[in-house]
Parts: sequence; structure tokens; C-alpha cells
Amino acid sequence: GELRFRRINRTGARSAPVSVTPINGGQAAGYPRIGVRDDELVLAWTDSAPGQPRVLQMLTAVGKLP
Repeated sequence: GELRFRRINRTGARSAPVSVTPINGGQAAGYPRIGVRDDELVLAWTDSAPGQPRVLQMLTAVGKLP
């Protein structure tokens, strides 16, 4: 699977989806989390590749989203 997001404005208009990263769709991957800090969007997810699971995160400026 993929971790993707899109902008949805107040009228319900949607942007095209943006692919962030491939993710394992299995139960060990959990659910991606999203939050806003100041003018940044924070995405966090678990990488459940073989070996030590780890939490990955990405920051992006909200204004730069499509």
C-alpha cells in the first residue's frame, strides 16, 4: 500500500492525492497519525519492515500542499 494524503477545503473540493511513501498494509504497521504544528503538517507512521520496527515521520509546510 501507500501512505497518501490530499487537501480538502471547506467547500469539500479535493486536490489530487499525493503519495508520501509505500507502507506495509499489515496489522503491524498500525494507523498513520497526522497533526498540525504551527504551519507544518506532521505525518507519523510505523515502518514494519523485517527487523526492528521504527516510527517514521515527515514534516511539510501546509502552504506547500497541492
